[in-house]
Amino acid sequence: MYDSDVALARSARAMILAHGDPAAAQNVIMTRWGSAQAAEEIARQFNTRDLVDTGSITGTDPLLENFGNRLAPLVMKKSVLGQIAAMYAFWKCRPYLGYLVPVGNALAGWVAQGQQKPVSGGPSFAPFRLTPKKLVCLVPYSMETLKVVHADIDHAISRDATNALADGLNEAFCNPGNAGDDATPASPFYGHVQAGSGDFEADFAQLIAAIPPDLVAGAVLLVSPLDIPQLLAGGFADHSTLSVRDGGFVNGFPAAVCTSLPVGSIAYVVPQAVGLCDLGVLISASAQATLTADFGDGQGEVEHGLWQENVACTKAEHWISWEAFRDGAAGMITDALTGAASAVKSKAPQDAESVEKAVAPGRTTKAKPTPAVLHRGRKS
Repeated sequence: MYDSDVALARSARAMILAHGDPAAAQNVIMTRWGSAQAAEEIARQFNTRDLVDTGSITGTDPLLENFGNRLAPLVMKKSVLGQIAAMYAFWKCRPYLGYLVPVGNALAGWVAQGQQKPVSGGPSFAPFRLTPKKLVCLVPYSMETLKVVHADIDHAISRDATNALADGLNEAFCNPGNAGDDATPASPFYGHVQAGSGDFEADFAQLIAAIPPDLVAGAVLLVSPLDIPQLLAGGFADHSTLSVRDGGFVNGFPAAVCTSLPVGSIAYVVPQAVGLCDLGVLISASAQATLTADFGDGQGEVEHGLWQENVACTKAEHWISWEAFRDGAAGMITDALTGAASAVKSKAPQDAESVEKAVAPGRTTKAKPTPAVLHRGRKS
């Protein structure tokens, strides 16, 4: 069966090998993989494009941009944002466009005939605007690696960028110490963190009490996957409703899992009170640029010439931003599960697969792969 994800990655690296020439890229596809359908994909998607002498590829409908369009949903699916959005939708925003967002509720009351009517305290909406920010992943590959005739290379190209971008989103969103800056959106939990007592039932009740009553039904909990064994042991969930890989339900609330959340913490977020601007992923590539990086060859972080070292570099840029626009949109209590860290650390390897097996024997999940810095082969 034709795998569109593999074909897009394969076509993208064929364009790199062909130095931006779509006709030559078709020949690369045909001689290496014999896939007429993938070759036609290149011809169709490169009818209009511009090539510049830096080795970059730009245009109105370049295949690399379409490859980025395929990566965007994969990144969201792997990130905690995708988990949350699968339960309740964020308030979607377009960049720089002004909105009136709900920040409260009007009041109504029963009034006897001739008595004074209640008046709301003020407007229940406020102006809101989001500026997109950029999360970037640069992955260099040797030209020999790009020439390898194997589907695993295509999957690796897609996986490297997808995992790196998803990890970056998770860290920025779930790290309560992220105050945000000109380059990074702030975590919705920043400034809304309380120290827990270690009594999970009491801390959980305190957390839920902090949610505005009209937002409770739309709240999503966040927990660390390393805390799930203790949540199950404490009876706050069971194997059929909560897993390390997919999340589930905790005390009746939908719950997402994220390794960037502090171990022992319990948090909530109300997606409908958080604006999200997601413009997708843009992919570009060059084999003639220079970059400063550590290629793992003992030289440390130095400047490298891609053409001289027979290396090509792909760049994935995810334009995305978020911001909570209502009080009580998110909150976190730390150390709610004081025994979670010690309980998990006392057991063997702390990867997702071993935790999943401890939680639900018979279920399996892949451990989180370590992003590769460079895939190198013999220099020509």
